[in-house]
Amino acid sequence: MSLSLRTRAYTRAGNIFYRDNSYSPARGSLWEMAPMLAALSDPGAYHHVFDDFDALHLAATVGGYTAIKDGAVVPGVVDRAGGWIGIPTDVANNNEHYLSSIGQGWLFAADKPLWFEARVALTEANVDDANLIVGLCDTVGADTLLDNGAGPAASYGGAVWFKVDGGTVWQFETSHTTTQVTNANVGAFVSATAYRVGFIFDPADGVTGQLTPYLNGIAGTPHALVLAGMAEMNVLFGCKAGGGAAETLQADYVRVLQVR
Repeated sequence: MSLSLRTRAYTRAGNIFYRDNSYSPARGSLWEMAPMLAALSDPGAYHHVFDDFDALHLAATVGGYTAIKDGAVVPGVVDRAGGWIGIPTDVANNNEHYLSSIGQGWLFAADKPLWFEARVALTEANVDDANLIVGLCDTVGADTLLDNGAGPAASYGGAVWFKVDGGTVWQFETSHTTTQVTNANVGAFVSATAYRVGFIFDPADGVTGQLTPYLNGIAGTPHALVLAGMAEMNVLFGCKAGGGAAETLQADYVRVLQVR
């Protein structure tokens, strides 16, 4: 295929945006209304992290991520165009493996809008048995995904995308300790298919915020979230085996932007 650029400008909500009709994602991306130009021109105003996973640093305290896992499995960079990492489980049922950013640099709070997106894929080894989770979470440890397809932990703070053992759909959940709101079917999950999963946090009135999920650039049903008592969060990727076969979550990138 020859290179053919078709850059166009368009207006949305009084703002001018640029995209390429050949290579940019479809219009409606969660990044359309993100203040990317402001973030680039004034890094003191925004906390912006983009990891394309050309490397994976796991050294304690000085690396980018820490691994919480069962068995001797090792996460690492995958030989695949675009920069990917693999997060494998062992073969035992309910064996799990999580990658968590060492820093807790994000908080759902007043005056701090946030944009999050990651691109992930999983080729299921055992029909529809794999469990996976992606998002921001204040507590990452054993049973961040509960056994036997029971979904995320019963108490945590954050916003996550997940898929459960026996399930064939993406689910989205927000949680403030034990108060959780779940979209049980945001869209189909197909093995060996890459998905962009993300959300926008709007602090709204500063008391109750709103989180809008995005699957492949399409907005889902927003969630209300009480902000008082929320804690700082890690970036989270995780996978849990649902049968007697190893499962591997692959991640292409993660990007988080928040007003400081």
